[in-house]
Amino acid sequence: MSGPVNFKPKGYWLWRFMESKAPVKIIQGPIGSGKSLACAMSIWMKALEQHKRPDGKRYCRAHVFRDTYNKLEDTTIKTWLEWFPEAKFGRFYWSKPMMHEIRVGDVVLDVHFVALEDERAVDYFRSLETTICWFNELQFMDRPLFDEAVTRVGRYPRVIDGGAVRPMVIADMNAPDETHWVPIMRGDVAVPDWFTEDQRRAAVKPPTWDFFVQPPGLIEIKDSEGEVERYEPNPEAENTEFLPPNYYTNAISGKTKSWIDANVLNRVSPRRDGKPVLPDFNRAVHVAKKTLEPVPGVEIIIGQDFGRRPAAIFMQNVRGTWYVLHELIARDMGASKFAPLLRNEIARVVPAGTRWRIVGDPSGDFKGQNDEQVPFQIFRTNRLPIIPAPSFLLSVRLQAAEAVLTRMSEGRPSLLVSPTCSTLIAALDGGYHFRRLKTAGERYAEEPEKDEYSDPADAFMYGLLGGGEGRAVLSGSSEPKKAVQTIRPHNPFARPHAIAGFGR
Repeated sequence: MSGPVNFKPKGYWLWRFMESKAPVKIIQGPIGSGKSLACAMSIWMKALEQHKRPDGKRYCRAHVFRDTYNKLEDTTIKTWLEWFPEAKFGRFYWSKPMMHEIRVGDVVLDVHFVALEDERAVDYFRSLETTICWFNELQFMDRPLFDEAVTRVGRYPRVIDGGAVRPMVIADMNAPDETHWVPIMRGDVAVPDWFTEDQRRAAVKPPTWDFFVQPPGLIEIKDSEGEVERYEPNPEAENTEFLPPNYYTNAISGKTKSWIDANVLNRVSPRRDGKPVLPDFNRAVHVAKKTLEPVPGVEIIIGQDFGRRPAAIFMQNVRGTWYVLHELIARDMGASKFAPLLRNEIARVVPAGTRWRIVGDPSGDFKGQNDEQVPFQIFRTNRLPIIPAPSFLLSVRLQAAEAVLTRMSEGRPSLLVSPTCSTLIAALDGGYHFRRLKTAGERYAEEPEKDEYSDPADAFMYGLLGGGEGRAVLSGSSEPKKAVQTIRPHNPFARPHAIAGFGR
């Protein structure tokens, strides 16, 4: 019978992925690595694998998911129709959700293309009956949607009609951010300490699931100090014979390190589908090579943000350079529980005899955070002296942070973050972001996204404001204003003026 011909996956991990019989299989790779086409061909293979019904036909139903219809049309469906053109395989219906009605030889295959824009799309799965689901670019979709799909495959063909042969859920993705459930389940990153027991159980890889990670498109070449000097083609990269010459080298031109890490080096990174709030942060420049220790005799400033995800950032200013030493971050915890936790952390981290002070979100002095008292009162009750930052305005906070990120002090960057502050580093490196709006063009929300990265970023900026950067923004100088003595002409023989409170 007629069908796609001359398709052979060009790469070891592509072969492994397509050969896997696992009920759930996910492949992660760089751009251009052939993973999307491997998923498309897996759908066709699944159709050929089904039992023939009494009428001699093989019935199969597939669902292809993406986060928006624009992306479905621009990329996923474009790839699909290049290999399964309407003229040869059957009519494509463009009304949403789209559907390709394939009738070739003994294959009766309906492929539905559906956008799942957020968790509310879970309702789509309520009565879904299908054979195979494909999540294209899984890094942009929510876990509950994936979990629902796992429960819906194998429902077509019906058991009384012979049932589905090896139903499955497949997915492809570029490297996601480090809080995504896939790298956590693979064991690439540690389970976050703020996960509940239920979340920890859900993060355990089921024994029947298969994960595949392709080699990077380029290899980093580093200098003697460990800095990236250049990139060279990776001889192990997959699918390269179908890519233009110098594809990856050209792709990274003008791109940020975090983009290169995720999309070419296939490296899990702190990234969001949006615009970084602090684009001047550079891991290679602003992250120390080893753990930073407190400098004796220098005051430690603790930036504090409240809410149900409280965060405290410990920092010092040494001759104009900010050293971020430590972070304390909690989840689903109010001020009354976080305050004693912070007090114990201060006793553990701050050297004996070193002065310290807490600078907090000014709103914590007048708005409660699910506590009977306002956070400032709770902190003071717990023997934690705290003062409000000079300003709560986002524009002031951002100006202070941007000034520190772009300023040099004694020939060195004005910010150095200890590598142990992993959440803050992830926040500064794009986790703290303006959400991309689901509209035509490059449009973003006006306020940063409120998530697990916004709290440590805010705490960091409150610390900067309390340590003098607020004065630098508001008055143009980080030094406190001093009294000014004006020199005036003086005649020692002139009659002295009366001074209030004194006789003549």
